Amino acid sequence: MTVIGNILFFVGIIGLIYSILLLATPKLRRNRSMNKRTLVGLLVGSFALMVIGTELAPPENSDDAVHIESESEIAEVDKEQAEQEIEQAQADEDKEQLEKERLKKEKLKKEQQKAQQENKRNQTETETETEIQEQESSTIEGAKTYDVIRVVDGDTIKVNINGKEESVRFLLVDTPETVHPDKPVQPFGKEASQFVKERLSGKQVQLELDISERDKYGRLLMYVYDEEGNSIQEALLKRGLARVAYIYNPNVKYVDRYQAIQREAQEKAVGIWSIENYVTDSGFVTEAETAENDSQPSDSETSEAEEQAEAPAQSTGGKIKGNISSSGEKIYHIPGGRYYDQTKIDPERGEQYFDTEEAAQAAGYRKSKQ
Repeated sequence: MTVIGNILFFVGIIGLIYSILLLATPKLRRNRSMNKRTLVGLLVGSFALMVIGTELAPPENSDDAVHIESESEIAEVDKEQAEQEIEQAQADEDKEQLEKERLKKEKLKKEQQKAQQENKRNQTETETETEIQEQESSTIEGAKTYDVIRVVDGDTIKVNINGKEESVRFLLVDTPETVHPDKPVQPFGKEASQFVKERLSGKQVQLELDISERDKYGRLLMYVYDEEGNSIQEALLKRGLARVAYIYNPNVKYVDRYQAIQREAQEKAVGIWSIENYVTDSGFVTEAETAENDSQPSDSETSEAEEQAEAPAQSTGGKIKGNISSSGEKIYHIPGGRYYDQTKIDPERGEQYFDTEEAAQAAGYRKSKQ
């Protein structure tokens, strides 16, 4: 359309010039045999051609206008793209901030849960200890109290009674040795002694008599309670720091209760019950211990096998010893075994001697592992 427009425009100009030339030259007009009406028509046609060519031909600045329009559109697109990028960046930043806040909340939640679990565990331990103390039997209200001079070991204390220092042996229980002159410190002996020291050192105790007051060494045989009336024997048994022992009539008032507490400690395998074959009916067995000890008692109150009464006579028979442990398990020991010499046989408890291992096994006994 641009080429046609230019052609028409230039044809129109030529026609216009030719018309003007004819008007100015009458002689030429006559030669061309043109009258005025034809000339006017030529002028009008030439002018019309110029007008049409002008309309069809683009203006001189049309390219610039298109260019400007294109740049404007590009700028608009760039602006929109930039705005979108800004919005995306803002969205990403917001998302990152939200993620940080989420992680922070999760971390705080985990810390709170951990703190709650720790508090719950501490509370449980506290409640357990409180429950143990509440379950321990108490003496009658208003019972007389005595000053503790010192704690000898886990089952013996020195007490001031009417101005006289008396040695008090805890009835029906036995704790591992810590100050025996002929024995090493036995496992859980220090723990038992420390527990009694924490409960009784520098404090007062309440003492309960059973039937017989003293053993053959002149020691008082007592059920011992702290200032609040909590049984020390029961506390030791619950924690696996003592075994029920030296059960001799007539001092058997709380033996059933003590044995029930001991069974609970055995089932939980706490303290002395966590070591296999450590606890026997005759005491606590370690490598360095000897089977017999006939020496007189010291402050640690030795000769435990004779301290509250004479042990029942042992039966004789075969060389294999069938022993029943405190937990009721039947175990037989052969000569040369680690615990053979220390094992004592009490027929009243159903223990017996066997001639052969087959006979022991047939009676329901298993062989000692050591």
